[in-house]
Amino acid sequence: MDPFSDGVDLADEINAVFEAVEQPVRADFFDSAPAAALAEAAVWVDRALANVPDRGRGSAAFSLSAVDEAVSAASGSDLRPWEVGYRAARSLRQELALGPTTPFPDIAPIGAVSVPRHAAFVAAGRRFRNDAAIATALASQAGSRFAAARSLWHAAHATESTAFLLTTGRSASQRAGRAFAAELLAPAAGIRQLLGAHAAKAPVEDIETVAEDFGVAGLLVTHQIDNQLRGLHLDLAAVMAVGTPTHRSGGAARGLPGPQPRWSPRRSRRRAP
Repeated sequence: MDPFSDGVDLADEINAVFEAVEQPVRADFFDSAPAAALAEAAVWVDRALANVPDRGRGSAAFSLSAVDEAVSAASGSDLRPWEVGYRAARSLRQELALGPTTPFPDIAPIGAVSVPRHAAFVAAGRRFRNDAAIATALASQAGSRFAAARSLWHAAHATESTAFLLTTGRSASQRAGRAFAAELLAPAAGIRQLLGAHAAKAPVEDIETVAEDFGVAGLLVTHQIDNQLRGLHLDLAAVMAVGTPTHRSGGAARGLPGPQPRWSPRRSRRRAP
């Protein structure tokens, strides 16, 4: 919402909604909420936060403190938002002893419940001592993994009991969170290793196979190729609700559960269309 073009006509509604929205999420709320439906958006956020579980996943394979350290080490650097996100994701994967082609574990310290979909918001969440939880409308496996990975980024920037939002907006924080999630789930180095020297020109069927192994949407892998292997620096806002890939179980690094790649370009290209 543009406060200069919309703020005058909507001043009364903005003031009312401002008080209704929790302070930690106001900036992201007004960055993404549709100007013509501020009250409805505020109701969605309020109800979503009311439905957030009061704890994260007790079976998590790692604690949020590991994410805190990775994000803290990357933050404050003189980098663009998405570069900070990439750096933090690589640091966390290294801390968890995950190789570039090893899928990220499903068991992250993020609890989740389902809520109705909203066009501007992907999820509302809350940070606890060493985990977090979200209320989200994403039902697909790929979308849920992406939302959980984004939540790790935002939870790491929150204090205990503090709320956060995942939105379709283009604020620095939201863009960094999407970049963090993309690199965490489907590292560019791993994509390059699986697709080879011609990754930037890989056919759709190979991209989809890599996406399946990482447990993400094919569009996310495509964005990683464009942003990091081609250097186009596109945003990931469109990835939120795309795709429902499956992935197979296998071994894991450092005791972390999760699927392992079983793909090679040669085998993929021999598959029947």
